This record gives sequence, structure tokens and C-alpha cells, in this order.
Amino acid sequence: MSEEKVLKQARVKQSAIIQNIYRSASNPDHWQHFLDEIVDVFDGRSARLLWLDRSASRVQNSFMVNTDPAYQRQYNDYYVNLCPWRPEIRSKPPGQLYSSYYDFSQSQEDFHRSEFYHDWARPQAIEHGIGGTIYQTQTTTIQLLLQRTAEPGHFTFAEKSYLNDLVPHLRQAFKLQQQVEQLEAQQQVLSKVSGSAPLPFILIAHSGKTAYLSPSAESLLQQSNCQLRVVQDKICLRPPRLAQRLENLMSRTLQAACGRWDNAGGILSLPRHGERQLDLHAMPIKWEGPLTALSPTRCYAVIYLHDRLAKPHLDQKRLATLYALTPAEIRLACWLAQGRSLTEIAQQQKCSIHTLRNQAKSIYAKTGVSGQTALLRLLLTGPAFTR
Repeated sequence: MSEEKVLKQARVKQSAIIQNIYRSASNPDHWQHFLDEIVDVFDGRSARLLWLDRSASRVQNSFMVNTDPAYQRQYNDYYVNLCPWRPEIRSKPPGQLYSSYYDFSQSQEDFHRSEFYHDWARPQAIEHGIGGTIYQTQTTTIQLLLQRTAEPGHFTFAEKSYLNDLVPHLRQAFKLQQQVEQLEAQQQVLSKVSGSAPLPFILIAHSGKTAYLSPSAESLLQQSNCQLRVVQDKICLRPPRLAQRLENLMSRTLQAACGRWDNAGGILSLPRHGERQLDLHAMPIKWEGPLTALSPTRCYAVIYLHDRLAKPHLDQKRLATLYALTPAEIRLACWLAQGRSLTEIAQQQKCSIHTLRNQAKSIYAKTGVSGQTALLRLLLTGPAFTR
């Protein structure tokens, strides 16, 4: 097909191509339709849209047209870093597509002498290509590659110019995809967090900024006797000596969410302030996105706010059903959930401290926790807790 016919066909189908680009922002499966269109319009042999790691040295996912899966596996496992054009693609500014005929230091003759050509490209009749990095995040590099056989020849300047006119649309679609992913991740995490406990909570993003405050948390923070505040999207404490401990707790919890440390969060108890005494229960949580996600893992910390002076109510039937606790163990669990010590309970209820210790050990064993702090966290963030 002549260059004139190719460009005429491209102009006719331009609207459909751009529509497929933007549809892909919310439904990545549409990238397949986009590749089908540009292969058809530009007389291509094949096309690939690659999700690589940030350094563009390892393929994580791909959409392909007219590429044998066995050859793509070989490319992923071995040839990705042997392609003669790839080192220069990495070094060239992103946001453009480059012609293998015009824009690379290696000549076509040198290309024909390479291992990549003899063992991978030539068996597929690939002679020419155009490609480049069109988008990057902190974790992912997106590259578009379009190949041709010898018959239609290399991509001309006019064809390259037309394809590069599509790149701003591609970049905008990936920006929109990131925004969609962020909303999906936050909605799924919030659904999980709000369903696991009725306590007020604050959701902290990986950046350390507040991503969401539950209505009850927002109401609590607005009260004058609350030591917590949100300043410039970050939670902070009035007692400066505790601010660093809060920052360390959030940092450890976010690291745990990303799988970097063997850590399950923790508790920070604040000193009594008027008629309020808050415990901050930090828990790691993450969202695992699909293979096409531009940020495949999104890490969060959820901070539950528990006021010790506000007596909690535990559903006793649920405690019996969930953990097979006896009536005496249920009564003790409810007292412990109020932050009372075994000694205090023994004195107030006029019962033996030894009996209470044995009951507490039985509760710990049945609930699978190691002590009162862990039990407190389980009870106040579990399904037995009610407002």
C-alpha cells in the first residue's frame, strides 16, 4: 500500500482510533481494538503494547496483534534486552515514537547481522519498526511497538508524524486510567475497612497524606477536646512528643502494607484529655490491581480511633458464636474491652484474681491472641463490636 493510501485511510479512521484510545482508560481490554486498528491502517505486520518495569528491562504484561505467543514468551524471557533498538529507546525522551530506519544509530545492515534479527525478527518476517516509551509511572513503563515486513517498507516521516499525533491522546488515556485505578482502589479498601469495624477511622495513603476520613472520625476531630488534627492533608497530634511516635507508627504500617516488613501495625495510646482518652489502632491494608494496572499495588494504613472512656458495647451472642466463649468469659471480655485490668475487675467484682487469669488465658486461646492488647484490638475492630 502506498504512503498516500495509508495516510488517507488513517485520516478516515482517525475518529475510531481515538475513541478506542479513550475507551481503554476505563476498560483496558480496548487496547486490543486500538492495536487492531493501527495494524490495519498502517499496513503493519504486528503490534504490541508493553507494560514493563520502570527500567524497561522486564515485560510484565502486554497486548499483541499478530504475534505468536511462543515468540512473545521468548521476547519476554530473553530477547527484550537483545533488541538492537531497545537501549536507544530507553535513552530517548518519552512521549514520542521513533523509526527504526531513521532515528537509531544502528543501520539496517547492522540490524540484519544481529542475533535478535536472525533468531527472532526474521522468522516472523519483521524488517522495520516504529516505537517508543509513551508513558511512565513510578513503577511502570508503557511502550508501543509497531512492526512491518519488507514489502511495505519502512515507516515514512509522514506516517511517523501521524502516529506521533496520537501519542498525546495515549498519554491522556493513561492518566485517566491512573485516576480510575485510584478511585477503584480507594473504594475497595474503604468497603473492606468500613465493613470490618464500626469505629471511626482515617485512611492514610502511601504518601502519608489522608485519603479519607469516615464521617464519625471527621466529627470526632472537629471536637475541641480531640488531640488529633488534620493539617495540610496529614494527621498530627497536639502533644509534640507524640508526633514522632505517630509518624513512626504510620511509616511501619505502610511498609507492612507493601510487604517490606513483618509488621502488623500497632497501637498508640494518647494521654487522657478532658473526658476523652484515645487509642490509635493502625492496620496495614493494600489493593492489588490487575496486570494492566499502572500502579499494581496501592498501600494504605487505616487508623481506627478508640475512645477508652466511651464504654464499648460487644454483642454477646456474636462473641459466643464467633469464639465459643462461656458466659463468664464473655463478661470478662467485655470488661477487658473497656480497658480495665484484671486487678481492677477482681476488686470491683469481688472475685479471685487467679480465676480471672485462668479465664483470660482461655479467652486468649479461643480468640488466637497473645494478650490483652491484642484482644482489645480484636474486639474493637471485629464484628462483635457495635456502636
